[in-house]
Amino acid sequence: MTESARRALGWHVSVLIPARDEERLLPRCLRSVLGAVSMLDEFTTADIIVVVDSSTDRTAQLATGILGKRGAVLLTTAGAAGTVRAVAANYALSRNRQRRGKWWLA
Repeated sequence: MTESARRALGWHVSVLIPARDEERLLPRCLRSVLGAVSMLDEFTTADIIVVVDSSTDRTAQLATGILGKRGAVLLTTAGAAGTVRAVAANYALSRNRQRRGKWWLA
C-alpha cells in the first residue's frame, strides 16, 4: 500500500505536552505516551510535541533525549499554560499534511 493510500485510511494523532520544571515526572509521561503510540495500528501515525515553558531544570534535555526523532521539543517563555498549548497545536498543524478531518490533537 502506498503512503498516500495509508494516509487516506488512517488518522494522525498529535500528542501535545506542555511542561515546566517537570524533570521528575516527564520521563514517565513520555515513556507512557511512546508505549501507547507503539500500539497504534498500521494506518495511524503520531507525533509527540513537548513545549517546555520557562523551565529552570533539565526538562528540555530529558525530553529531547527520550523522544529523539520520535517527537519535537520546543522552548518558550510564554508563562501561561493556554498559550503553551496553542504553541504546540500551531506547531503540530504546521508540520502535518494529513487531512484535518482525520486528525486528533491530544
